[in-house]
Amino acid sequence: MNRAILRHACGVLVATLAGGLAPVASRAAETEVYLSWGSPHGAPGARDTLVRACGDSTRVDTLYLSFVPGEDFLLPAITNRVEFTAMNGDTLPGYWSFRSGSRGPGSCWGEFGVSSMAGCPFPFPEGYNLSGATFSRRDGKGFLRVGYAVSAKKPGTVRAGTHYCLARVLFQHGGKGSPGCDQPLRVTWSEAVFHLDRGNERLVLSGRGHPVYLRTR
Repeated sequence: MNRAILRHACGVLVATLAGGLAPVASRAAETEVYLSWGSPHGAPGARDTLVRACGDSTRVDTLYLSFVPGEDFLLPAITNRVEFTAMNGDTLPGYWSFRSGSRGPGSCWGEFGVSSMAGCPFPFPEGYNLSGATFSRRDGKGFLRVGYAVSAKKPGTVRAGTHYCLARVLFQHGGKGSPGCDQPLRVTWSEAVFHLDRGNERLVLSGRGHPVYLRTR
């Protein structure tokens, strides 16, 4: 990976964690974010609720992350947090743990700018990037973190009103008989951080969009 890009992306992520980026106040704050199962939000096949057979370790379920900007802006990076919580308020069962970046039962991985998202453009230009999707557990919840960054010298330009597909995250569930397999879940895009090409400005959206659900039959 190009070192300048890596420095830029790491700098953005470090500044975010340290609270060192200034929030932005503009029409960009009208940006909307969407989660959906099966297809990008608004596309044929998109669903708010996914119903699956408990213990089917051969099936791969796909969660799409997309957004519509409130105004035109340059976008060198975006970081996101999606929360998985048990519907009944209980602690998320151990079944809902996924190895990140691998394949096979009990794993998840992210895909960016894939051709199957035709009609829902990718917000970043082609070239070097720092990207990833990781799953972790804390305080009885699951957390999916999805991020993408390009060179600060060649940011993507997003247009107001255009529906962009950031990523799709694929989940291959564990085998039958695992405790918690039948636990229904609520999935919420709890935070989206758009790192704008305006000095140190960032657009932070918390609790935006409607949750989606996962149930078993």
